[in-house]
Amino acid sequence: MESRGYDIITRIIRYGIPAVVGVYYINVYFFFDFTPDSTFLAQQYFTGITSPAPWASPEPVWMFLSQIGSMLGLDTLLVMKVLSLLSCCCVILFSFLLGTEIIGDRFVALCVSFSLAVQSWMLHLGPSGSALPLALALMLVSLFFLFRNEYLLASIFSGVASLLLWQAGLLVGIILFDVFINSRDARRAARVAISILLVLFGMVVPWLLYAWNTDTGFVPSIVGFEAWPESGFLFFVPIGLLVFTGFGSLFPLERSRQEVLKFIPLHLWIGLFLVTGASTQSVDLYYLILPAVLILGFHGLRKFLEQGGRQRSIMAFSLLLTAVIVLFNQIQFFRYGNEYIRDTITQNKELEEIGVWLKVHMVDESISTQRNGIIGYYAHTPVQQEGGNPTTHYVVTDQRDLRGYTRIFSPASANEIASGISYFALWKLAGTPAEEPTDKKGEQK
Repeated sequence: MESRGYDIITRIIRYGIPAVVGVYYINVYFFFDFTPDSTFLAQQYFTGITSPAPWASPEPVWMFLSQIGSMLGLDTLLVMKVLSLLSCCCVILFSFLLGTEIIGDRFVALCVSFSLAVQSWMLHLGPSGSALPLALALMLVSLFFLFRNEYLLASIFSGVASLLLWQAGLLVGIILFDVFINSRDARRAARVAISILLVLFGMVVPWLLYAWNTDTGFVPSIVGFEAWPESGFLFFVPIGLLVFTGFGSLFPLERSRQEVLKFIPLHLWIGLFLVTGASTQSVDLYYLILPAVLILGFHGLRKFLEQGGRQRSIMAFSLLLTAVIVLFNQIQFFRYGNEYIRDTITQNKELEEIGVWLKVHMVDESISTQRNGIIGYYAHTPVQQEGGNPTTHYVVTDQRDLRGYTRIFSPASANEIASGISYFALWKLAGTPAEEPTDKKGEQK
C-alpha cells in the first residue's frame, strides 16, 4: 500500500512541473495583449527615440535580444513579450530546483513553484515584455549553483543578471561571503574568490568599455513598471503567513553550524533587495524576493512538523498552505489585477491610434501625456510626462475638458464621448492652427 502511495507521489512530482508551467501559460494566454507603458518606454530607449538618465543604460542584455529580433525582421515588441513569458516559465522551473536544493523535498518544492505561478504579479509580468523575469530567473539559477557550492557557475549567471540590473551584481558579494564561511582552507577560499572576481570582471568590463566608447550610461538598470495594481490587504495575508512559518528555518531545535550557515545567503539576498528597493523607491525590486520568501516559508513549515514528530503530515500541511496562498492570490487578482489589465489593454488601443495620428500629422511640436511610453513609441518622438498645467502644443489625456486646449482627435466615437465615460483624446493648444476635430471614423464633431 505504501509502495502504491509512493508511486503516486512520484508521478505527481514527475508531471507536476510541466502541469504548473502549463497552467500558468494558459492563464497568461487570455490577456497576452497586456503591455505596460514601461515596455514601450524601454523600446524607445533601444531605438534612440528618447534617452534615459545620463548614467543609466536600460537593460543591455534585453536591448541586445531586441536588436537580434529586429535583425531577423521580427516585431521587437512581440519578441520582448514572448521572451518575458518564457522567462516567467523559467522562474517557475528554477524556483522548483532551488526549493528542492534547499528544502530537500520535491513535493514541497512543487508546492513552492505552484504558489509562485498563481501570484498576481507573476501573471502581470508574463505578457508584459519586461526584462524583470529574465533577471529573476538568472538570479535564481545563480542561487541554485551557490547552494551546490558551484561558485564559478553562480558568478557567471550573476554577472549576466547584472547586465540587466546593477543590483544583481551585488549577489557576487554574497557568493564570496559563502565561499569564505564554508571553506576550511583560507588559501583555497582566496583562490576561488579571485577566480569569481575574474569571471565577473570578464563579463562586466567589455560592457563598460562599450559604454565608454559609445558615450552611453554605464549602470545597467531595469525600466520599472510605471504602476502596479493595487495590492490590498489580501496580498499581505499569505506573505505574513509565509514569513511567520519561515522562522522555522532560523530556529531549529538542534542547530548545527552547517545548518545555520546554509540559509545566510538567502537571507542576505532578501535583505539586499529590501534595502536597494527602499533606497531607490523601486517597487519592482521587492517582488524579486518573493520566491525566497516562499521557499523559506515552506521550509519553516516542514521543519516545524519534523521537530514535532509529524513527518506524515508534511504533505497535507504543504497542500493546505498552498491552497491558502492560491485562494488569497486569486481573490487579489480578480479584485484588483484583472481590472487593471483590462483597462490597460483598452487604453493601449486608444493610445496607439492617437500615436499613429501624431506620427502622420505632427511637425516638430511638443507633446505631453500621462502615458509617455506608448505615445512616444507609436508617434516616434520624445514625449513629456503630463504635469498639472501642461504648456506643450499637444496633450493626450482622458480629461473631459482641458482649459486652453481644443480637442482635435479621439479614437472614441461621438456617441461614446457623449456618454460621459472617460476616453483618451488628443488636444491642441488653443490659438494654433488645428484640423477640424474628428472621431475615429473621420466624422466632424
